[in-house]
Amino acid sequence: MDNFCLQALVRELGELLPKTRIRKVRQLDERQFLFSLHRPCPFDLMVVLEQRLPCLFLRPKQPSTGHTAVPSDWILSIRSHLVGATIVAIEKELEDRVVALVVEDGRWPHSPRTLRLRLELIPLRANAFLEDAQGRVLRAFRPHQPAAGPVSGPGPGLDNLNSQAFHDLILDAGRESERKGPGTARTRRPRQGIRGLSPLFLREFAYRSKPDSEGSWGHFQEFIQQLREGPSSPRIYPPGKDSQPWICSPFPLAHLQDSPHREFPDMNAAVAETCRLFQDRQRRLQRRQARLSPLRQRSRKLTRLLKDLQSDLERNRQAQRFKKYSDLLLAQATGLAAGRSSVRLPDLFQPGQPEVTIPLEPRLTALQNASRYARQFQKSSRAIPRILTRLEALRAEMETLEKQQEQPDPETLRPEPEPPPPRPNPTPSAMPAGAKRRHTSREGGTPETSKLARRFVSSEGLAILVGKGNRQNDALTTKVAHAHDFWLHVAGYSGSHVVLRNPEKRPAPSRLSLLEAAQLAAYFSQARNAPRVEVHYTQKRFVAKPKGGKPGLVRLRRYQSVAVQPGIPDLPETNEKRQKKKSDPRRDTKNDEGTLRDCQIGI
Repeated sequence: MDNFCLQALVRELGELLPKTRIRKVRQLDERQFLFSLHRPCPFDLMVVLEQRLPCLFLRPKQPSTGHTAVPSDWILSIRSHLVGATIVAIEKELEDRVVALVVEDGRWPHSPRTLRLRLELIPLRANAFLEDAQGRVLRAFRPHQPAAGPVSGPGPGLDNLNSQAFHDLILDAGRESERKGPGTARTRRPRQGIRGLSPLFLREFAYRSKPDSEGSWGHFQEFIQQLREGPSSPRIYPPGKDSQPWICSPFPLAHLQDSPHREFPDMNAAVAETCRLFQDRQRRLQRRQARLSPLRQRSRKLTRLLKDLQSDLERNRQAQRFKKYSDLLLAQATGLAAGRSSVRLPDLFQPGQPEVTIPLEPRLTALQNASRYARQFQKSSRAIPRILTRLEALRAEMETLEKQQEQPDPETLRPEPEPPPPRPNPTPSAMPAGAKRRHTSREGGTPETSKLARRFVSSEGLAILVGKGNRQNDALTTKVAHAHDFWLHVAGYSGSHVVLRNPEKRPAPSRLSLLEAAQLAAYFSQARNAPRVEVHYTQKRFVAKPKGGKPGLVRLRRYQSVAVQPGIPDLPETNEKRQKKKSDPRRDTKNDEGTLRDCQIGI
């Protein structure tokens, strides 16, 4: 994200974020984390530390999907410092792409702590640091120390820029623009640039200064003042090539006035849309790479095979001389004894009968060498047609692979829908007083899941679903559980089907979550009062329901076992209120009639 775009965004965020409290800190994936803010603020703060497009923006609150990444050490550390803290200010220097989120931890009213979340939003060098009031680093997103000076590079900054240096830069940018032509939106970075002034906006100022070079310095000062004070009219321009990023600008660009663009009501909406477009393209490129990777691998393999077959064909064609060697030995050297490595004989098949040297196997006689050459000739004669047939099929397959690689992706063949008109983001004051957040289920917001199963959360943050009855077990296993989730059932007794979520698609569950899920599977079964029972577990993809089987009956293709003591571990139950009175054991043990003993289990 460009420095000027970031400056305009920070100016907008500075009007919305102060005096808001941080409710949660969640990690969405390896490089994205989200600050959930307390109401009445209707937004969450998204921080993206992608190395190609680092950015931050506000997004409307969304219900949790239940599938979040495992928190890293960085997330766990900033959770302990920032959850419950109040955002005091958001700061940024004009010439640097570093945003500082100043928060005040008020959990100790007598001595509140001031912390700074320093975000270095620089492409290929994106990083984040949590610092105390004295500037000491408490935790770093990447194991690097923050730069002591400006991180945008050497050279004078925008605050120290004078008119002479600005005019020199404009002249250099104008020459470079004329050399490259008007078809590109980027230009070469000058050797001695200005911190905070990107090549994109340098070319823009060079373009605007053509009709009035004397007034370009004044136009630049007006631009900087409007950037600091507003308002902005952000736009997004498509890239010239698929490998280039989308161009986001807080103001219309004169040198791209003929290019298609999209307008947005505020800078936050433009940055959020730019980030979405970038992530969509990254996912599209990953899908394209996944589609082309096996084709390219197969093509490389066929190329090597083609080279080997051509070498075999040439070698077998040269073996046609073995027929002549055999005939010459049979005609002229039948009485030659063994022990010779070669023999020179007149070539009866050539005019003038020049002598030809025939290699011999010293252990064999001349007659035996003639038979050996005859066999080699016959073998080569049989191999040549087969090699030619394989070469023809191989070239046809390689041509098909080339056509498949040249085909466009299936997504590009669909008509692209019209983008919805951008809506202005509401301000915190637009939220009605006393508005309550609507409660939704953690499992994708569907109320049916809470009717099918009890839901627990393991100590490692993984969801554990426990079926409530025969038909609920059936629906939980066949409709709710994913292929890579882990499925558990007590061995030898009737009981609930238990599903341990596996959002990261690991081949084996972690030991702690497995034991907690196994305890629940043993507790919600007829073996509840047993001192120790065996629980089978496997991935759901190895669980199948027999055709016509009664509710709850399944068949396991493979499984493993673990022995546990039945009981409910100290886990939160998220979709049912705990009963104050002890539940009836007969009600809890009433589960599916089909047990694992009825199933056909195979390893």
